[in-house]
Amino acid sequence: RSSAARPTKSATTTPTASTPPSPFVATPTSACASPARTFLPTSEPEQAMRNQVIDSNLFGKLGALTAALALAAAPVTVNAAPADAPADAAAPAEAEEAAPVEEAAPVTDVAPEPEAPAEEPPAPEPEPESTPTDVAPAEGPAPAPVMTAEVAKIQKQRKAGIGVMAAGGVIALAGFGAYTKANLDPQVRITGPGATVAQDLEPEYVAISPDSSTAWVTLQENNGMAMVDLATATVTDIVGFGYKNHSLGAAALDPSDQDDAAAIAPWPVFGMYQPDAIVAFAYQGATYLITANEGDSRGYDGFDEEERVKNLDLDPLAFPDADTLQQDEQLGRLTVTTTMGDVDDDGDYDQLYAFGARSMSVWSPVGNLLWDSGAQLEQVTAAAYPEHFNGDNDSNDSFDSRSDAKGPEPEGVKVAELWGKPYAFLGLERIGGVVVYDLSVPTQPAFVLYDNSTRDFEGVAEDGTAGDLGPEGIEIVHAEDSPIGEPLLIVANEVSGSVAIFRITAQEVMP
Repeated sequence: RSSAARPTKSATTTPTASTPPSPFVATPTSACASPARTFLPTSEPEQAMRNQVIDSNLFGKLGALTAALALAAAPVTVNAAPADAPADAAAPAEAEEAAPVEEAAPVTDVAPEPEAPAEEPPAPEPEPESTPTDVAPAEGPAPAPVMTAEVAKIQKQRKAGIGVMAAGGVIALAGFGAYTKANLDPQVRITGPGATVAQDLEPEYVAISPDSSTAWVTLQENNGMAMVDLATATVTDIVGFGYKNHSLGAAALDPSDQDDAAAIAPWPVFGMYQPDAIVAFAYQGATYLITANEGDSRGYDGFDEEERVKNLDLDPLAFPDADTLQQDEQLGRLTVTTTMGDVDDDGDYDQLYAFGARSMSVWSPVGNLLWDSGAQLEQVTAAAYPEHFNGDNDSNDSFDSRSDAKGPEPEGVKVAELWGKPYAFLGLERIGGVVVYDLSVPTQPAFVLYDNSTRDFEGVAEDGTAGDLGPEGIEIVHAEDSPIGEPLLIVANEVSGSVAIFRITAQEVMP
């Protein structure tokens, strides 16, 4: 056989016999390309598994599928029904290449006035030490432990920063005290009434550099990221992520939960990336950051930044069609922040800023945007589950209910190098499931698949029969650490209180 005819290795799913078929896995159709030749193990355990591949017609124009990475859920429940007989596999049809996502135009706000640094609270008075006695304690509840002066001091003197634990368990604080509203990147949001920068910043998630020298910490509500030198426990920089321009076609979104449709289109609104999870990975000599751009707002007694567009006073020059735009079926239902957008400070809104970017992004180590998935997550989920598009994680009767908020809400992300290629695994908190991207070209990831096969849309969430709901944490177990000798993806689902374990296997496909 000539070298041109040799199969190339990609990854696929070989689900266990108890695994329900994935909605994004289909048998070959006449529209597919010529069948792929697959090479699967013939050991006894593998004979009970089905070889399933992706029907690329479901993806439309989401990009050519150069790999066939798939997931096979190994449910933690028992007494599952056996799977059907093995089905023949087919190669995914080649789809049109997705349009590149344009980077959001920079937005410049009025620089805030410098703020005086907060005064350190006075040191607390030491509490008197307890005096031991020889009197036997009376029966009944044990007395509360006596707090030492040292413990009292730690509890009463709260400091803002990022804790760095050195060898031996010593914790050093990488503080935010060097940053004020005068020297902070203006794209980092400071919204707390009367708060200093140090009081306002909210560390969310941490990624560590491959050489363990640097930590990148997402500041989700602030739409920013802190960089920490781990050797010196110092915050070396705080940068803003900027804003996604949803008026661009490749960055479209569905902003209404009352239009009875998956209406993904460009709208005159900016999205704050506000990532939750972040992961760092090195590939071919360079380091990259991957973020899951979930979004989050602030609301507590006396302050709530959320408001629907229909309730805002829009600037007539910036939004000449405001009457139409603010209808519920248009942009009126979208939740935005009231803390930004009045650029000229005249009392109305010249720009609109929504929470989250409904996407996955790739960044440089200093916070420059290299790539964003644009509208792809909403497009993928709409194609996979048209009757459950932008549904919630606590009800199967929730079509389009999250469109006015943050859409599918990408929450967790992990990167693993498998068979010589890096892959990103992205969990979607609301509709559920995992999206996989091939990171072989980190600045232009290739969409591979979306699998939500462990959610049962026929079940009832309240009764615990709807399967896995609300993916939160994601972990990868490499083959050398796996009890079955193959890489595993583990997903913790916070709403259903369940854990799903996916087997990741390789499939060789003829070119």
